[in-house]
Parts: sequence; C-alpha cells; structure tokens
Amino acid sequence: MGSSGNATPTPVTEFLFEMQGKTIVRFRISRLDGHSTQVLKDEEGLWVLVEPVEEQGDSARIESGLTTIAGLRLITKLETDLDKKIISLDPPVNEVEIEFDTGE
Repeated sequence: MGSSGNATPTPVTEFLFEMQGKTIVRFRISRLDGHSTQVLKDEEGLWVLVEPVEEQGDSARIESGLTTIAGLRLITKLETDLDKKIISLDPPVNEVEIEFDTGE
C-alpha cells in the first residue's frame, strides 16, 4: 500500500499584493466622481483619516479592511493585455493606491 508516485500537484496560492515582510502605511481610494478617501498610519501606529477630512480613524475597522485587501487571492492571471475600454476599465470607476513601509 505504497504511494503510486502520481502525486497531485498542490496549487500555489498567489495574492494580489506581495505582503511578505511589508506593512501598509497609506491607503487611498479615488473615485471617478473626484471624491477620495485616504488613511495614513501615524508615528504611533494609529490610523488617521486624511481625506475627505482630517480626523482620527477607527483603527480596528481600517486594519480589518486592509487585512481583507492584503488577503485577496488571484483567481486567474491574464496572460495577454486586454483593451481596457472593452472590459470597462477605461476610465476606471475607482483607483486604489497602497503604500508600504518599504516605500513601495
């Protein structure tokens, strides 16, 4: 009752963002209508809402949202460039900017 040698390969999980050893320190969503929301991590490690108004952010909710974003997995990797107009990404409805503590 040994192994037949025909092991099924284990699929490799690829994430949308490579987070290995990185921490998100800035997150911004810009909408097509011109409205933006931006949060920054301050020197004390707390999240501050910078746009649309400057005030202390709800760190627990922001961390929860960023953890979800960091965990986004790629389902299908497109091997060719697609016309952005055809797939409704020109212009994009939202643009997301993420800055890591590494400066990326």
